[in-house]
Amino acid sequence: MMKKTIVFIGLFSITFFCVAQQESSPKKFNELKLNAFNLAVYQAIDLSYEYVPHENHSFGISLFFKINGVDGVDTYLRLEVQDHRNFSITPYYRRYFSKKYGKGIYLESFGMLSSGKYANYIFDNILNSNQIKNYTNFSAGLTAGVKWVTKSGFIIDSYFGLGAPILNNGEFDSGVTHGGISIGYRF
Repeated sequence: MMKKTIVFIGLFSITFFCVAQQESSPKKFNELKLNAFNLAVYQAIDLSYEYVPHENHSFGISLFFKINGVDGVDTYLRLEVQDHRNFSITPYYRRYFSKKYGKGIYLESFGMLSSGKYANYIFDNILNSNQIKNYTNFSAGLTAGVKWVTKSGFIIDSYFGLGAPILNNGEFDSGVTHGGISIGYRF
C-alpha cells in the first residue's frame, strides 16, 4: 500500500510539474534568422540564433562572413581609411519592452569579434601610398530595434547599433556597426 501511494504521489507531482511548465512558458523559444540587408548590400551571409527563455529578455549569437572571399578592399576609392569586414562573431543580450513574448521594441548590448582588411591611403597632393593591412578587433556596443513575430512563427527583425573598439591588433581602430533587417522563424 505504501509503495502504491509513493508511486501515485510521484506520478501526480511529475504530471502537475509538466502541466505547470507548459502553461507558464511558450512552446517556441528558439529563433533562426538571416540578415537580408547584409546579403543584398554587402554580399555577406549573416546568420543569427536567438534563445528567448523569458518574455522580456533573450540571448543570441550571429555569424557574419563574406560570400566573395576575403579580398574586399576597393583600391579605386580615394578614402583615407576604408574598412572591409570579412568575418565577425557577435554574441548579444536583448531586453524587450513589450508585454508580448520576445517581440516589440528592444535594446541590445553586444560584443563583436571581427577581422578583415583595410586600406590606408596616404595623401600628399597626389596618392602617394596605398597600404592594405589585415586587422582583428573586439568591440562592444548598443543596438536598438524592433521585432515582429507572427502567430505561425515568421519573424522580421529590424535593428541598428554602434560599437567602439576595446581590443585590436593593428592601427585600425574605427568603430563598428551592427544592424540590418533579418527574416527568420521561431520554433
